[in-house]
Amino acid sequence: MFRFLRSFRSALMINGKFRNYLFYALGEILLVVIGILLALQIDNWNEDRKDRRVEREILETLYTNLEQDSLGIAEALSSNEKAIHSIDRLFKDQAFRQYPDSTGPWLGSIICFDRIQPRTSGFEVLKSKGLELVSDERLRLDLTAYYDETLTLILQSLGDIEESFKTELIPDIRQEVTGFKFKENVSLKDPEAYLTDVSRIAYYQMYRANRTGTLEPLKKGLGEITALRRRIRGELDAE
Repeated sequence: MFRFLRSFRSALMINGKFRNYLFYALGEILLVVIGILLALQIDNWNEDRKDRRVEREILETLYTNLEQDSLGIAEALSSNEKAIHSIDRLFKDQAFRQYPDSTGPWLGSIICFDRIQPRTSGFEVLKSKGLELVSDERLRLDLTAYYDETLTLILQSLGDIEESFKTELIPDIRQEVTGFKFKENVSLKDPEAYLTDVSRIAYYQMYRANRTGTLEPLKKGLGEITALRRRIRGELDAE
């Protein structure tokens, strides 16, 4: 084929048909350009298909990670709300006088802390591949906001509660406790004296404020997770 084209081109030159040769040469150049453009387009198409496949895998991982995060955050939220309620019952309402058998469980829900282990594998892979791999810009921004801001705030808030547990609560009750079961029950030698002590009442009110401060980031995190999972599900179902 190429030998024939070369022969045809030579024949045109020999016969002095320069104008025809020029059109022929331009045609050859055009064919080469079209071939290159097609090759580039096919290559770009293949790269885009590969990117979309990787994007889907990452979105599926993120969807699962966020579900797991929501379970831990929901448990921490419930635990903090329970602690706040128990503080009010013991130190504000002094319900231990009316319900002495509930004093241990109430204290158990107060003198404790929560930890969550965020699942960040999907987001870490996304960052290593490049955030722009997620084609939905709004989703990229929302994912970044959750992992870099909201989740960080949640961990800091829960960390403050744990620090208070270790440095203030445990030393305070060490000499007062006869039994301790984490998150379930705390038995005191003299509940009446401990729960009516003015300095302790003041401390537990500050501790209540710390517990209350964790509620907003926890609720915010759950709300963002719900919205993110809905967006991710939409992206996955659309493919």
